[in-house]
Amino acid sequence: MGKFTITIKKEKTLFLPQILICLLIIVIPVTSVLNSFVGGAGWIKDFICLAMCFFAIVKWRNNILLVSICPVLYLILVVIGSMFNDNVLESIRYRCEFAITFALFFSAIKFTSKRKERIIKSIVITIYGIGLLVAIIAVIEFFNPTVVHKIYGSNLTQHISVIFGVNTSNRLVSTMANPINLGLQMAISCAAALGLFFLSDKGKVEKVFFAASCLLFIWVIAFTYSRTAYLVVATIFAGFFLLQFKNVKVQKKLLILILGFILVIFLYRFISQNTTLATRIGNINFQEFSSNTRFNRAVLAFKNSKASLLNILFGFGIGDTLGESGQYVFEFGFASLLYESGILGIMIYAGAIIKSMFSCIYIFQQKKYTMLEKNVALTFLSIILGFCTAMVTEDVYMQLPYSMYLWMSIFMIERIKIDGCFKI
Repeated sequence: MGKFTITIKKEKTLFLPQILICLLIIVIPVTSVLNSFVGGAGWIKDFICLAMCFFAIVKWRNNILLVSICPVLYLILVVIGSMFNDNVLESIRYRCEFAITFALFFSAIKFTSKRKERIIKSIVITIYGIGLLVAIIAVIEFFNPTVVHKIYGSNLTQHISVIFGVNTSNRLVSTMANPINLGLQMAISCAAALGLFFLSDKGKVEKVFFAASCLLFIWVIAFTYSRTAYLVVATIFAGFFLLQFKNVKVQKKLLILILGFILVIFLYRFISQNTTLATRIGNINFQEFSSNTRFNRAVLAFKNSKASLLNILFGFGIGDTLGESGQYVFEFGFASLLYESGILGIMIYAGAIIKSMFSCIYIFQQKKYTMLEKNVALTFLSIILGFCTAMVTEDVYMQLPYSMYLWMSIFMIERIKIDGCFKI
């Protein structure tokens, strides 16, 4: 087996933070399914977040991570912006829950030499494993679409189909209840699979397995017909390989280029044989972008709002997720964040993301960090880059799964940077 495989020799008891964070990763993609059966399942993730915060307070190291300032400032902005909202707690819950949870959690714990390898690997493997499960269910759904009716009932989301002229194609949703969210979950799973691929230095079978898994994830993404997911997975692959390329041997570089060329040919033939997919990808252009309903709603919102200096700095206030507060809800990523929280909101997110990028570069440049740490940092950086791409068109800063994975990625990189240098 490859080097990435987790083997527990003497320590048979699991590290509590490891259990909590892996449990949260598992729960997020299946929340919609649980909710369809028992109702109110969204509170499961809230309970886990509270448990993580409680653990952080009990085990506090009195060494808060510098980047934690960003979630705290954003929380203040959201509280101020939602003061006139009928549901303040929901506004905070959708926007700040994971940011504050991971700020506390990763500031409190320490990756000791005995536990670091295990918790880092378990997080990446859990992301990959739950992604694989979601993908398998999506494959079953593709060949037997009635499975979604059994999961969610007959009242399916309007996003379940995409229509072009006389052609109607079902969009895969799997356990995510929404094809866009499924596509983003699969893109994140691709990042985890790529990380495990490069960590597996000895096992050729494992490398083939992870490469095949990436193809499976891409296949699922294709049939979500989510253009945002297409762009995100392309960003993740590009970012990962550009940063990883200089660290591999010449023979591996040649192999990667050959496999990449074959993959491009395969994707071209695959896309050209599917009319809906070809049309969907063909519509990715500025004209389509500028005529998009969300884009027009965003433009209308800013035109109709008389902006003062305070509005420019702090935004026009936080609307609830259903728009019942009278706020504009146009689901347009950076534009939504700018409208809600102003330039300060954009600067807070930009500050956290840029800090993580510099931390990842630092990890790559320093010899004291192991290949495990470098590869995992790169995995999470690629997820962050994917978030930046998704924010062009989607409100992923307050939507699952990215609302969780962004802050997890930011704080994982910072924790690795601070606790770096240990022998495997």
